[in-house]
Amino acid sequence: MELPRGQSVPVLSAGKFYGLRYGTGASMQARQKITVDVPVSLLSSAMEATGQGVTATVREGLRMVSTRSAYQRLRELRGKVAFSIDLERLREDCR
Repeated sequence: MELPRGQSVPVLSAGKFYGLRYGTGASMQARQKITVDVPVSLLSSAMEATGQGVTATVREGLRMVSTRSAYQRLRELRGKVAFSIDLERLREDCR
């Protein structure tokens, strides 16, 4: 994939462009570099809790927020979805 002369690739799609061009497109995830201003005590306690560095701790925190949101949407469905599973029979199969 060649760009027309003088045309630039937007930052967010540059990774996709170079990934496709150099053969890593399928496994390369889009990434965004961020700068975050957080209290030192919060970051320190989070890093202590995860036992990991700054980047891994922030990623885990973002995953937790995303997961919490998904679980909230599932909780909103509670009682609104009908299942055709016999719960007692399922429990017997597990014994």
